[in-house]
Amino acid sequence: RPQAGRDPYEIFTQGYSLDFDAFKGVSLANKLITQWNTGIKTLRIEAPTLTAPTVLTDTGTITGWTATVGAQNISLDNTNNPAGSGDITFDLAAGSPTGSIQISTLSPIDMTNLLNNSTGFAWVYLPTGASVTSITLRWGSDISANYYSLAVTTTQQGAAFQNGWNLLAFPWVSATVTGSPTVTEYDSVQVIIAYNSTLQTGVKFCNLT
Repeated sequence: RPQAGRDPYEIFTQGYSLDFDAFKGVSLANKLITQWNTGIKTLRIEAPTLTAPTVLTDTGTITGWTATVGAQNISLDNTNNPAGSGDITFDLAAGSPTGSIQISTLSPIDMTNLLNNSTGFAWVYLPTGASVTSITLRWGSDISANYYSLAVTTTQQGAAFQNGWNLLAFPWVSATVTGSPTVTEYDSVQVIIAYNSTLQTGVKFCNLT
């Protein structure tokens, strides 16, 4: 427990969803509630003094997204998404060890203040979690030559991939750099899934922040 340096803005109170929603955005008090939604447990936080996350892509449209290697049948789902305004849904074909989706036409984002000092978070829905061995994220200014990449083999909590939604964390400091990404013009993202070559239908990628 800290013995000094505490401030009033560090105090959070836990309440109920009705009060949380009624006063969200109109109160300067720090509040939190626990929420369950279709089997996903999340912590909702109202903290007016905290900096909002930077959204690299909220996956609210399939415009600009393409499937490569073993991925196919890209579509948009805006009903079963735990964050943002939708998710990119696709299939992983039988007989391929990897499948990927990518986009290189995002509005350029200046990531200077986040370089090696932040963690990327994204939701991935897996029909059969045990069939997936790793999920690699690439982000940068040119997905073919100038980007950062990081592969994860567990969820953000260090657990094995499960059937359904998995929250993934990509610490920037652990990523590998390829080429010379232009940190002020990040506009490209690629998601690569390594799996056991069996057909996977209804894989989803949602809201990279």
